[in-house]
Amino acid sequence: MRKWLLSFLAVGFLFQSVLFGSTDVAKEKYLEEVSSPAYLQEIIRHLYRWYFDEADIEKRPDSTKVVFQIRLLSPKLDKGDKSQYAEIYIPLLNVSVKIKKSDYMIEETNKEIKSNGFKIINVSRIPNEALKSSDFVSTELDAQEMKEYLFVTRRNAEFPDEELLKKIRTAFEQQFISLKKHELADTAHDDQQDIIHIAPLSPVGNDIWAYWESGKMIIHCTSDIDITNPEVWALGDSTFHCYDAYNNTVLSLAEAEGSNELFTRNQVGRVLYNCMLLGRRVSLTQEKYLK
Repeated sequence: MRKWLLSFLAVGFLFQSVLFGSTDVAKEKYLEEVSSPAYLQEIIRHLYRWYFDEADIEKRPDSTKVVFQIRLLSPKLDKGDKSQYAEIYIPLLNVSVKIKKSDYMIEETNKEIKSNGFKIINVSRIPNEALKSSDFVSTELDAQEMKEYLFVTRRNAEFPDEELLKKIRTAFEQQFISLKKHELADTAHDDQQDIIHIAPLSPVGNDIWAYWESGKMIIHCTSDIDITNPEVWALGDSTFHCYDAYNNTVLSLAEAEGSNELFTRNQVGRVLYNCMLLGRRVSLTQEKYLK
């Protein structure tokens, strides 16, 4: 058993009560949702799979508990937008996770946009001393149970059902057609069958990562609606970001500061691990590109 797995602090189920600073029932319910042990363990599992490295794994808490600091966020929203925001900070790892629960209406189309829970919208590293806010409330999870949970679930992989996968595949095909028309992808392998590798879905994420094998492209698809809702794919309510993994991989982002098109080798490695090792291999028919 590898040392880095044995030493990692994982999510447990021993939940300590949160002392709410507000008597507002709605806010208390809001906080209860994002501070439940089931939700926090999925947050940690997502970080474990997509963000943590060996330095994080080797950190040990001073106690048998791991602290989570949670606060509500109140960004300025458009009229009628009832979306909810919160931040989860993990002092042990200096990691801030911002989450959102979408709830608004598109006036032009009278269409309701809702997510089925709080989803991660940003992960960043923030030193403890940089957080001076008194708005945080704290909860703790048992470190040993956390470790056991992460080890047991390290290979878990959830994917869309076959009917939804067909819709997703069609959306990806359209993206590839566009990339090829604009010569943004490697066309040297047009005579081969196109293959994409789709990463497992995360219950606290609302996106799909995929690697396009012959085009050597990383594809990231996001949505404000639940990504597993068929309407997302039927109505085109998703946003695609395509990255050239072959030409835009660097050792450090400092090599070209300000660019949003670059990936580090470490980031590419995580994408390939999740997409190709844990992911699902999907074939795309070449005939579609010839029409």
